[in-house]
Amino acid sequence: MPYPSGLDISRGLASGCRVVVDAVREEIEKRGLTEKVRLLVTGCHGFCERGPIIVVKPGDIFYSKVKPEWVSEIIEETVINGNPIEKYLYKDPAIGERITTEQDVPFYAVQSRPLLGGNVSMDPAEIEDYIASGGYTALVKVLFSMQPEEIIEEVKKSGIRGRGGGGFPAGRIDQIPG
Repeated sequence: MPYPSGLDISRGLASGCRVVVDAVREEIEKRGLTEKVRLLVTGCHGFCERGPIIVVKPGDIFYSKVKPEWVSEIIEETVINGNPIEKYLYKDPAIGERITTEQDVPFYAVQSRPLLGGNVSMDPAEIEDYIASGGYTALVKVLFSMQPEEIIEEVKKSGIRGRGGGGFPAGRIDQIPG
């Protein structure tokens, strides 16, 4: 098992993610943990105003509004020793209590993310992450096991619409004006 633990950092560049990512990368290298800890820079977790966000796995320990100067302590206490750091945990303004795990943050409790839910577990800059999640399977099916007529029927059944502002049904030449 090459990565028994990892840090997921949301890709909130406007919130200062880049300096936090650089600090984490530097700290992991400095401590010789590159073969033991995976740094995964992910898509947005949805809670943008709380970024940068770090989720330490296993345990899904949730830190928000992370500052680069916290990184060394997070690596030591949470990644290496498995202990959440109380002062960096998210504090729910409604109840005034610190929340340890991402799934226990009330903001996430009422959400269903069928389209973007996977972005919290893959780096959008790493094609291997996309492929591992099943990406390109439809393309492989189209290229190697479908006939052109089957592809057109599949597009029609999907109900998707074309781009460019007109919103015309894809695969339906008979419904294009002009």
